[in-house]
Amino acid sequence: MHGRFVALSLIVIWAVVMIAYAPGLSDPFLFDDYTHLSNSATQSWGAMFGNAFSAHPTAGDFSFRPLGYITYWLDYRWAGFESLRWHLWNVLVHAANSILVFVLARQLKLSRVASIFAGLLFAVHASHAEVTGWMAARFDLLAFLFSLLALIALIQFVDYRKPVWLALMVLATLLALLSKEAAFSLPLMALCLIPFRRIAARSIVKLSGMMAAICSIVFIYRGWVLGGIGGYQMENGTPTILNFNLVRTLNALLFRLWGLLLFPLNWSVSPEKWLIVAALLMLLLMAAALFLAVLHADRSRLIASIGLVLAAALPVQHLLLIGPDLAGSRVLYLSTLGLALFWGLLLQGCDKPKFAMALGASIIVFQWGALQHNLRVRTEVAHLSQRACVGIGEELRRDARPLLVEGLPKISKGVYFLSNGFIPCVAIQAGAPDITAKLFVESEAVAAAAQPSPRIFIWSTAAQAFVETRPPAR
Repeated sequence: MHGRFVALSLIVIWAVVMIAYAPGLSDPFLFDDYTHLSNSATQSWGAMFGNAFSAHPTAGDFSFRPLGYITYWLDYRWAGFESLRWHLWNVLVHAANSILVFVLARQLKLSRVASIFAGLLFAVHASHAEVTGWMAARFDLLAFLFSLLALIALIQFVDYRKPVWLALMVLATLLALLSKEAAFSLPLMALCLIPFRRIAARSIVKLSGMMAAICSIVFIYRGWVLGGIGGYQMENGTPTILNFNLVRTLNALLFRLWGLLLFPLNWSVSPEKWLIVAALLMLLLMAAALFLAVLHADRSRLIASIGLVLAAALPVQHLLLIGPDLAGSRVLYLSTLGLALFWGLLLQGCDKPKFAMALGASIIVFQWGALQHNLRVRTEVAHLSQRACVGIGEELRRDARPLLVEGLPKISKGVYFLSNGFIPCVAIQAGAPDITAKLFVESEAVAAAAQPSPRIFIWSTAAQAFVETRPPAR
């Protein structure tokens, strides 16, 4: 009977993910996607592998994520420029991650209902529209996948003391760190599991120390590759993570993070009225559930779940001041694990089955509706981006003169849009790599001005298209 329940739970979670994300599978690529595609199409295996592990970057986001770049290179071998296959890969990894949330919840002794609820909440959480619908956010998917495997292997080793689980924990920790910097929170996340396994607290502390040692080794090597701490940089070249501000960090961790996790709606497009009603109903039931939790739930495990949320958010605390359009919400992906366990524990501790059912249903319905809303916005912007690139490609075919594009917006309606990867976008959408030989973007304005009779196109927000302007007088 137990085996049947597990199998059925896995099928249900997988099916919910596939149904939820099916509408966006055929969306066009966006933003950095085109750069990754172009690099994967032109690099040899040796060049890609060497660049991923040892090349010292001189531009970009100064990140060390070799595993993600390897998967890009491999995926191009079977997916080519077919967006559906690339998006399907992301969605399948998200389905696997949702299943792993269910598995970890069962390991942590959550009830069957609470465990499948945690898996389903993670599956349809509306903040995941960016991480699953954007190929360039694959690093977050991989970091979560291997982080969960590391935590699951840790619990298995604590319970059964088999060396294979220790080896899997070490390997998964390493792979998570090679996927994205968020995985450096793993040692702290492991410590948050102690309230779930109090009798094995000493073992968990030792294993967390082993994870910390692996993190230290990777961090030192990463620093050598990047020539410093790395990460996104400000205009003066200083890494953004070093621009520490206590008030801003407390605002991000104690307020903004929770608002984004509880109500992850892209407000750049007005949501449907029923979604607002669903949000209010969910809020009322949540407030009642939190009151009951003080009376009945296991507070130490609830606090541990909150600790998981905060521990996962620490490496990205400087990126958490996300606006109402949810741009950048991919950094919430790992923190959503703690949220899913938190609400699973609340449902489990509720001694009123009908109320627990109403609360669970209200959360899932709201998150599902918000996810569909966010995905529709992404689909709209993705097609707009495709039309923009196709339009410039047609202009290059029609007129052989050099063409300068200015005013490329970074974000449209909370979705990363045109400013990155624009030239490969035009080349890929036009189906002719050579067509962009005379295409310039605004950072190349001097080079464009040196060309004979250059044309200038500027993005018009009002027209939602590029508009040609007169070239400057010489």
